[in-house]
Amino acid sequence: MLGLFAGCGSGAEAAAGLLFEELRQDLGVMTSGEQREVRFAFEVQGAPVVIHRFEASCGCIELELLGEGGQRFDFGQQIPEGTRGELRALWDTSGFLGVRKSQLRLLGEGPGLPATLHFQGELEPWFEIEPAVVRFETAGSEQELSAEVVVRGPEPFRLLDILAGLAGVRVEGLPSAEPALEQRLRLVREAGMAEEGRRAGFVQLRTDQEYAATIPIEFTVESLVYTRPALKYLLREVVDGRVEVDPLELGAREGELELRDVQVEGVAGAAVKVETLEEGRRYALRLVLPPDLASGPVRGTIHLLLAHRNAGRESLLQREIQFFGLATSSTNSESQER
Repeated sequence: MLGLFAGCGSGAEAAAGLLFEELRQDLGVMTSGEQREVRFAFEVQGAPVVIHRFEASCGCIELELLGEGGQRFDFGQQIPEGTRGELRALWDTSGFLGVRKSQLRLLGEGPGLPATLHFQGELEPWFEIEPAVVRFETAGSEQELSAEVVVRGPEPFRLLDILAGLAGVRVEGLPSAEPALEQRLRLVREAGMAEEGRRAGFVQLRTDQEYAATIPIEFTVESLVYTRPALKYLLREVVDGRVEVDPLELGAREGELELRDVQVEGVAGAAVKVETLEEGRRYALRLVLPPDLASGPVRGTIHLLLAHRNAGRESLLQREIQFFGLATSSTNSESQER
């Protein structure tokens, strides 16, 4: 172990407390998915220190502190003056590609704290994924979509099962029948996703190698019949039953839409006022609450029964939208102001 140590934190100028041999490490080229142990040599000079916790720039780091004789120092335990040892960080690179920079910030008591350590590596994939990102076409929630994915490796491998999934996406073709340099599977965006909007994430697959295969996924759900907002209606503050937010919008992107029935559950005396924005196509729904509504949290559900006609076919649809808010009284507000 070298005798030259770098000071950091508030005690650097006094060259006392927790000192590290180096504050930065470049780990060079690595394989994405590799778990690499990074070691930083340290010495405690002049005064003891206590490390209470650490903060990492990602949730992919495990850390331990060991003295030269193998003694383990737990968080909150005093590290005596004169101790030499190593900080060992286990860096999990799964899901990362390209140059990846991470840092550890040590927090505690004593000179040299807080201290920040940096390390980086250039991460190359062990697996080649085709396509590099699975992008499903924009489609309604009623439609099921699928895409074939090819996974290639530098030596024969098998895909076993799912380590991490994405809601609404299933994987077909697991496990692989036998080891091969190339494996094929199918990703399916399932029908029945209620909430519209863009989704992005990944599916991570366990293999018989030490590396996982990670498949990025992007898609947008856009139904023929929509509500804005889709599932949750935030009312914020409700004063004397007045809802001071924009109304709900209900509409059809194609075909005709008829609002057959509207029911409000959860708040006695509540109703929905319907305004036609475009005949047979778009509606505005305004929630009407009773003026004597008791102060406190307000929550309930709007139930919609819809008839959608498109391309000569009629479908009956049900939608449920939850609403939330806080009811107050103008009388109470005036009393508080006085």
